[in-house]
Amino acid sequence: MSTDAVSPPERKRKRTLKDDGEREREQENTTKGRAQEGSASTKKPLRRRPKKHPKSHKLTAPRERHTHKPAKPRPSADHINPSIAQLDGPLLADLFAHRIKRHLGDLTTVETSELQVPSFAFLNTSSFSSAHTLDKLPTYLEKYSPGGKEALSTTSVYPASPHTVVIAASGIRAADVARVLRPFQTKEAAVSKLFAKHIKLAEAGEMVKKTRIGIGIGTPQRMLDLMISGRLELENLRRVVIDGSYMDQKQRTIFDMKEVFVPMLGLLKLKELRQRLQGEHGQKTNILVY
Repeated sequence: MSTDAVSPPERKRKRTLKDDGEREREQENTTKGRAQEGSASTKKPLRRRPKKHPKSHKLTAPRERHTHKPAKPRPSADHINPSIAQLDGPLLADLFAHRIKRHLGDLTTVETSELQVPSFAFLNTSSFSSAHTLDKLPTYLEKYSPGGKEALSTTSVYPASPHTVVIAASGIRAADVARVLRPFQTKEAAVSKLFAKHIKLAEAGEMVKKTRIGIGIGTPQRMLDLMISGRLELENLRRVVIDGSYMDQKQRTIFDMKEVFVPMLGLLKLKELRQRLQGEHGQKTNILVY
């Protein structure tokens, strides 16, 4: 009998084992398939966010970056408050009274009344039709000065005795005013800058004492110091011109600056000048607000 021959019982047993193995594999495949279906059913689908389209009215240009701050522009010479030009004597007196109360509110009623500038001290120049710009200042002075340009271009034979002083809010503004009034300067009558920048009071006093001044331009404090010290004479003074319409970078006129208004008020209340404003010495001095 051959050794390779398989008996029927053995053949039946192998067939049974083969069938059992196939059933087990089918069960495993079925289990895996169900598991995959379950995981697929529980997995949430991804949601895509809609694209946002910018609205045309919200589009803005990119901001420019500056590496340094631009320099502040110099105030315009024609930056003025036109309402000042429309004020007559009583209204100018009210303006002074209002500013005295604002800047010197701690004074008593009696002290405040002593600082008031009377309406008769002002020359009414509200009829001047042109704007109070810097280039029109010479025309303004000619119109309201007896004798016009010829009288403005002469002065006393004595030095340091101007017929006109112009009060400006700053040294820079005083220099601009002096420049436009230069046509009135002659060999006999100087148009002099009296502001304090780079010039000490003693030096300014010596210069004034040697100069026949027709028109003096400066800040209130420097003029006040020169008048108190006796270096600037008032015997020939006919007019005090206040550069009142001009506004600085902060939109302020000379009446709004306490550090300038208070010295100007002190100048106008000097005893000798007050007497001239009242005409006590025969020749009256007028205040003109440009």
